[in-house]
Amino acid sequence: MELYKGKYYFCNKIVFMNRAYYSFTFTEPNEQDYYYFFTSIGKKGEVLKLTAFQLVHEGLYNVALVDFDAQTQDGDDTVVTNNQDMSKVLATVARILFDFLTRFPTVSILIEANSETKRKLYNRLIRNNLQDIPKEYEVLGVLHTEETEPFAHQDYIAIIIQSKTK
Repeated sequence: MELYKGKYYFCNKIVFMNRAYYSFTFTEPNEQDYYYFFTSIGKKGEVLKLTAFQLVHEGLYNVALVDFDAQTQDGDDTVVTNNQDMSKVLATVARILFDFLTRFPTVSILIEANSETKRKLYNRLIRNNLQDIPKEYEVLGVLHTEETEPFAHQDYIAIIIQSKTK
């Protein structure tokens, strides 16, 4: 499997399913991309967030969390918002991931970081919250050889989440 290195190659976090989350909306701008929007509300005011799912290979969608500028219609996955609501943002992204898999149960979601720091963070977040992921889904770690294995206690270059009935 070749890993995606496109414009929105950031990826997300699956955690805190039992925490408060923001409401979100789903849009389908074309046949290969799907978007969820929500608004982060915190210390820096309201920040529009976009969780984008982009088809990278048949049945495999890369997920990206970006700050979205409604005026320019552009997203930025490098900005650190620091809106003091990280737990709620992460819970929202987790809900979005599972909403996407409910809508499209035969696809897989690729979570890949755009920095070493974020890669380690995503691995730690998944590892520490694996018990919160509904049992109908499986989490796979992508090794440096690009092979996958059930997510265990090690660092992976990427993470894949999919339905067990896929």
